Amino acid sequence: MRRFRSVFPLFACPLSFAGVAALVLLATLASSDGAAAQRLSIEGRVWEDLNGDGGVGPEERALSGVEVRLFRGDRRVDRDETDAEGFFRFRGLRADNYRLEVDESTLSLDLERGQGSRIYADVTRSIDDANFGFVPREVAERLRREREGGGVPPVEGGEGAGAPPGATAATPDSGDESGGEPGAAPSSAGPSGEEPAAGGGAGEGDTPEPSTTPGATGDPAEDADGAAGAEGESDEEEGRSSLGLWIFVVLVLVLLAILAKRLGGKPAMTLERFLAHRDAGEWAQMEAAYHALPESVRATSFVRQQRAFGLNRAGDGEAAERLLRELHESEGPSPETCGMLGRVFKDRWEAARDAGDAARAAELLETSIGHYLDGHKSDPSDPYPGINALTLMESLPEGHGRRDSLLAEVRQAVAERTEPDYWTDATRLELAILEGDPERGTAALAASLGAEKTAWQVETTRRNLRLLREGREAKGASVPEWAGEAEEKLGR
Repeated sequence: MRRFRSVFPLFACPLSFAGVAALVLLATLASSDGAAAQRLSIEGRVWEDLNGDGGVGPEERALSGVEVRLFRGDRRVDRDETDAEGFFRFRGLRADNYRLEVDESTLSLDLERGQGSRIYADVTRSIDDANFGFVPREVAERLRREREGGGVPPVEGGEGAGAPPGATAATPDSGDESGGEPGAAPSSAGPSGEEPAAGGGAGEGDTPEPSTTPGATGDPAEDADGAAGAEGESDEEEGRSSLGLWIFVVLVLVLLAILAKRLGGKPAMTLERFLAHRDAGEWAQMEAAYHALPESVRATSFVRQQRAFGLNRAGDGEAAERLLRELHESEGPSPETCGMLGRVFKDRWEAARDAGDAARAAELLETSIGHYLDGHKSDPSDPYPGINALTLMESLPEGHGRRDSLLAEVRQAVAERTEPDYWTDATRLELAILEGDPERGTAALAASLGAEKTAWQVETTRRNLRLLREGREAKGASVPEWAGEAEEKLGR
């Protein structure tokens, strides 16, 4: 079983650039026979996404000299650096699951993931738009602020709008018709500026002139009550208006939250959690995380294979077998699907052998080897199913007719792998035991011990070393002393 490193294709989202989302590139197969023979390509571009919209604009520049790595499963199979126009290319590929990753240490600018630094792809046709956009950090921070603010404008009007707190706005007609200052009380002075003469104004003993203030009755008590009523109605109307505005704001924010949840970074986060549980050997949690993935993600070959792997490790080999046979029927044989089927039957073989059911164990062993050989035949350049078949062949009492030729083919496949990788080092270690080569075995062990790996990867390697030792001992074949030491050191 190969390890697939985490992280998923990223979707550009208008509401969320902080959430990392996933981009799954799916294509339909026009002709299954033609696709099997055709060699495919993956091409794309790396650019500086100045506005964070996920698209290449006319003013946005390409990023050259950026390293892009290509993985099949958890094995890096190629790398390329972007040219002056920001383009990278991987050619001569067969249809399979791939992952592309940008080595962010090769970015020369202060950039954040925009459209992402990982893409997963089920490649059944050539792809020419596997693009990576990176957003300047200040732009990303601005987008985050805008998103956190919800895009809702500040409330306008109300107390203090356009005036210091506590002040009220003057009415349009509050200015004196005679040219007084706006808002000042009308002057009681006559045209000359003198006080009105007796009999010319509201002198002592005269009846006051009716008030000219609209709505005034002339009765101070009634006027005060009327003003209080008008002010109360105004406050009540303002309260209703504010309540309606706040209800509207809350509804907008709720809608934005729902859309962000549906369109934001949840797919990438749940896939990361799914793969993190796998790496930690948390099989029940891995299955739970699978059900949290979007349906489109669950439908990919990669995720279905990983789910089958987790189910088998959790002890549900029957469910794992069903999933893998469905994949085999719908998409044909592949090193990963056939290899996982081989692992399901390998577990059953060991259980039958330990239970003393020799006839059943012999049948299961042949079935497991057959699945591994099918996986090797589907792609001889992948050493994973081949080395597992060779390991199990050591447990056959009479050996296997394909052993020597398969050994040469797996050795060639491993020799073509130049990138450091735990599984490649572990395969070299097993080959060295099969060929009785202590020098290469010691070097492969040292590389395996120093490589990045998970606990279940080490357990898988130790199990294969044990099966090699037990199979050879049962036939009376010699077992190198250093092979036992390798098994012991991997267990520490």
